[in-house]
Amino acid sequence: MDLGTLISRLDAATTSFNTLERQLADPDVASDPTRLQTIAKERSRLEPLVQDYQTLQKLSAERDQAVALLKD
Repeated sequence: MDLGTLISRLDAATTSFNTLERQLADPDVASDPTRLQTIAKERSRLEPLVQDYQTLQKLSAERDQAVALLKD
């Protein structure tokens, strides 16, 4: 798998995670235990991946800033 495909998939997972978080805050979802459980499980499954991707993005940005400072 090339890097572009990987980044695209990680971005899609992050978007899905954010959508699931919004759904969990929806009162209609809270009133449907089956739907709530399904959404909560999927969110829980994506959480470690999304957190790691966010950490990678942060570290990459910090590295880019450090490189820019070194060039100046």
